[in-house]
Amino acid sequence: MNFSHALAQVMQRMDLKRSDVAKASGYSHQYISDLLSGERRWNEDSINRVCDALGIKIEIKQPDEQPEEEGSIGAVAQ
Repeated sequence: MNFSHALAQVMQRMDLKRSDVAKASGYSHQYISDLLSGERRWNEDSINRVCDALGIKIEIKQPDEQPEEEGSIGAVAQ
């Protein structure tokens, strides 16, 4: 699962729109839309700002492990 897809799932669970994420993170709606659609690439700063704004964290897990918290994003090394 890539970061954009995982974030979209979290946004859906939190009932947030792209404009909500933009406002919370300080980015423009268009920038967030471009990140989520793959038109722009995520970087360390954008990932951190969005995660901080939404109160979520990234956890690196082995493929057989589950994320610990509902609001976390699990990244699996492949």
